Amino acid sequence: KYEETSISLVADTPYTITHNLGVLVPIVMVYENNSRIDVDIDISSTNALTLTSGTSIVVDAAIS
Repeated sequence: KYEETSISLVADTPYTITHNLGVLVPIVMVYENNSRIDVDIDISSTNALTLTSGTSIVVDAAIS
């Protein structure tokens, strides 16, 4: 499991997370103030992904 906190997403700007989990299809959960939210998630590789939001927000992410 990989966690990253206080991620500042800028509207319509991809944010890359390198998790190094080596999984083809990770489970990704993104939270704002402890509530799960929807963002665009693109799997870059077995070790990285990008998050993109339509608005600027600060979030936490958990990947497994």
